Amino acid sequence: MNLLETYNKILSNPEKWKYYSRMDLSGIRCEVSTLFRNDDNARRFIERYFQAGNKLNVFYDHSQTGMESRWTHTLSVFLLGIALSDVLGIDMTEENECHNKANLYHWFLTCLYHDYGYVIEKNPSAYPPREYRLRKLYRDCNGNPKYYLRNRKRESEFSDSVRWRYYEWGRRKRDGFVNHGIIGGLMLYSQLCEFLEMMIKNHGGQTDFIDDNIGLHYSINQITDFALCADAIIAHNIWFNVSPLSELKLIDGERHVYKQWLTALLVLCDTIEPLKAFPDYDYISVLENINIDFNSITDSINISGDYSGVDYYQYLGKCESLKTWTYAKVDKDDRNVTLNNIRKLYRL
Repeated sequence: MNLLETYNKILSNPEKWKYYSRMDLSGIRCEVSTLFRNDDNARRFIERYFQAGNKLNVFYDHSQTGMESRWTHTLSVFLLGIALSDVLGIDMTEENECHNKANLYHWFLTCLYHDYGYVIEKNPSAYPPREYRLRKLYRDCNGNPKYYLRNRKRESEFSDSVRWRYYEWGRRKRDGFVNHGIIGGLMLYSQLCEFLEMMIKNHGGQTDFIDDNIGLHYSINQITDFALCADAIIAHNIWFNVSPLSELKLIDGERHVYKQWLTALLVLCDTIEPLKAFPDYDYISVLENINIDFNSITDSINISGDYSGVDYYQYLGKCESLKTWTYAKVDKDDRNVTLNNIRKLYRL
């Protein structure tokens, strides 16, 4: 099944993708031909999602410079993750004490924000990499010092030291860059925690309550959710396989197993999602010509397409690159890539 068909099948069933029943979809047709027609349509959908959860404030740079073409990629990753969740053994409808669809909650909050740090990374005139060490960047982006995300009882994908060393390596190399994943995750956590603190204060210090005005649940326990999502965003752009390992000492072995399914799914989908690999092509045409089929029984994903030429072969090569830092096994020819052992992305 091609991705256009896959995405339309998901979009036709709101139970699969819609966390907030109150999400306002007026003026938005939830189908591929509309949402992927241009970047602005994808952005509107994503903003409505956060607005439904009273979290629109996380989009702190309203000029959104640097997010060009990233909105459609982001929405594609979101839908692809829902489609591929079965192969990782993830039930998006699973409940916990705070959420009716806990995994879907974590996935939307992580995925739909994962590249938003580009508004900082792609603005070197405002944030010159050579001048901005991580703490200074965080502070100047209005990050709350109280909510600077630290390693949580060794549950984080990477230690504070690894995060810092990777960020420093990025800003020092050649012309340098500020790592969009690291700063994006830190800012998401800061803003969500700060807003939750404000809501608790506005409700007389209650730490677990329903806001009657908007019908949303707020709990101090949600800070753990925020940390999990922010950590996955931070980790998704730490590409230790292309870094100077001898200098950074990011991993002990040649292969990595992520601690959380959330990080594993984000890294997987961000790697194989095709729209950002074909920036000069019509988005809908790309989705129509790329097939991503999965089999949860054989623990495998097959990727194929009708494109030819250097872009398509580079895209298949990127999909194949998973084998260089994970335990996924890859079979590849000129037209297809099959990824095996997918669940070993986050469990052995």
